[in-house]
Amino acid sequence: MLPIIISAITLGFNLGMAISALIKGMSKQEARWYKIANIGCLLLLLLQIFIYYRL
Repeated sequence: MLPIIISAITLGFNLGMAISALIKGMSKQEARWYKIANIGCLLLLLLQIFIYYRL
């Protein structure tokens, strides 16, 4: 359960950083990296939830 909580916190932090950067205005390169990081965290979280509930 702990890895799921850590992944959820990380995803929330990444989303917060992305929203903050959007408000300030960011370059296309930064936006791309934030998008990649958020998708990666979301996939990791879903994988961990799937593994947790399947085992």
